[in-house]
Amino acid sequence: MTRFWITLTQGVNFVLSSMEMMRGGEIYVPKIPSTTIPDVAGLIAPISSSILSHPSRREAQPKTMIPADDAHCTVNWTIAM
Repeated sequence: MTRFWITLTQGVNFVLSSMEMMRGGEIYVPKIPSTTIPDVAGLIAPISSSILSHPSRREAQPKTMIPADDAHCTVNWTIAM
């Protein structure tokens, strides 16, 4: 299971800078750091991290944020967060 890490200040800055740039109808997808639950568990309790090493069958699988047929409509912006 993947989790994304962003501070409250970074989130607010992303929203405010996106609002300044938008013209109407845009969808902004931030590129932010991510980690997995087993990685976090391994940092907290290294011995027990082997218990969480395999995802369960019910766990959501990674999704594509921008499908290939929409990729030609996207713009890669670098926003300082």
